[in-house]
Amino acid sequence: YVVDLISYNDNVIIGGSFDQAGHAAVSNLALWEGAEWHDLGAGTNGLVTSLSLSGNKLMLGGGFTIAGGRASVAMAQYDLTTTSVEGSPLAAPADYALFQNYPNPFNPTTVISYQIPRPGLVTLRVYDLLGREKKTLVYKHQPAGKHEVPFDATEFASGIYVYRVQVNDFVSSNKMLLVR
Repeated sequence: YVVDLISYNDNVIIGGSFDQAGHAAVSNLALWEGAEWHDLGAGTNGLVTSLSLSGNKLMLGGGFTIAGGRASVAMAQYDLTTTSVEGSPLAAPADYALFQNYPNPFNPTTVISYQIPRPGLVTLRVYDLLGREKKTLVYKHQPAGKHEVPFDATEFASGIYVYRVQVNDFVSSNKMLLVR
């Protein structure tokens, strides 16, 4: 459900508690660009209750601990001139890459980042050391650019986990350590 909305440069930004806006998979924050909805960066991991603008800065408040892929308790700020949104004029990276999660070790949240040089169907999954899939974090078509995905391991036991990204012909994995 939508809790707040705000107009920005003939577009609309909404915040609330939702994972879908139109056909776009989002995380509680979305941008309407005249023809379709887009995610606004990595969104948040909890309810967005208020939005306000100051120039190109979007401030949001709510019941979240991660915003834009970074630790941020209850308040966050987005720079709307650099946020990775589909259709934005940001330069695409030259190569595929999966980065080490941060923080690592972590308890209970961390951020997984990757970059893709061209659009594609992205799958990001977490596995235990026996190769059993524990959680799918991303399964959607994404634009070229750097992407950050928050991972909340509250329901997981302490231990080493493997995260794996697959997009187009690129596949890569890294280990992360959850310490309780």
